[in-house]
Amino acid sequence: MMALINNWDIKDSNNKIRVMREGTGANELQYFVADLGGTFGKVSKVPRVFQFKPDRNNPKEYEKVRLIDGVKDGRIDFHFSVKRSNLFKDITVGDAEWISAWLSRLSDQQIQDAFRAANYSPDEVRMLASGLRERINELVELPRRQQAAK
Repeated sequence: MMALINNWDIKDSNNKIRVMREGTGANELQYFVADLGGTFGKVSKVPRVFQFKPDRNNPKEYEKVRLIDGVKDGRIDFHFSVKRSNLFKDITVGDAEWISAWLSRLSDQQIQDAFRAANYSPDEVRMLASGLRERINELVELPRRQQAAK
């Protein structure tokens, strides 16, 4: 999800796990992100000699940037660069199938409504929704692309 929304500010203090205790003695873990300030901009792979200069809240750039460069040895090579890139090195095509099955159920209206609720302008809503839908489609198509490459 962090790659999907181009969240480059990935650090432990921005991600939380809450334990919800139920009367039955069972516990439920709820995972949430506490800070999404570094999202929806342009974060692309750049050679290490360049300075890391991501942007944020830039719908025009977010809409243009792809999510995936390819697949190698069953692992997804994201078009995404963050300081903790090791977190993304073992994401498999199967993982992409799982999350895309859920994300592809979102209607365009639901995606647009989420951005509208965040007070984006109509043009920004269109760009962000288009960019997010394109990224979801990349995940959906990934297994077919991998099969075609074999």
